[in-house]
Amino acid sequence: MELATTLKSQTIQNSVREAGINPNYWYPVGWANQLQPGEIVPVMIWQQAIALFRDANGQVHALEDACPHKGIALHKGKVQGCHLACAYHGWEFDGNGQCVSIGYLPPKQKLPRAQARSYPVQEKYNLIWIF
Repeated sequence: MELATTLKSQTIQNSVREAGINPNYWYPVGWANQLQPGEIVPVMIWQQAIALFRDANGQVHALEDACPHKGIALHKGKVQGCHLACAYHGWEFDGNGQCVSIGYLPPKQKLPRAQARSYPVQEKYNLIWIF
C-alpha cells in the first residue's frame, strides 16, 4: 500500500512540474522606486521578454519586448511623453500597446492596426507587479 501511495504522489509531483509556473498570477518584477519616469527596463518572465516603462505621468506600463512592425526589442527605444517609441522606425505605442503615432507618415494618414501585447501592471508595497 505504501509503495502505491509513493508512486502516485511521485506521478502527481511530476505532472505539476510538467505544467510549469502558473502565468495567471501577479508576479513582482522590480522595485517601483528604481524605475524613473522616461526609463525602460527589460524583464524576462517565463521566457517572455517584456519592456517595462514609466511614462511622463509616472504610470508604469508593460509591453511585449518586440515591436509588431519588425520585431525589434522595444526596451532599446525611448519614452516620449506617455508613449514608448521603437528605436528602429520610431513607431510609438501607448501603455495598452496600441500604435498611436508613426513619425514619418503624413498627418491624418490612417495608422496600421499594429499592436504590441500589453500586460496588466500595478505598483504595491514598493514593487512592480505583472500579471
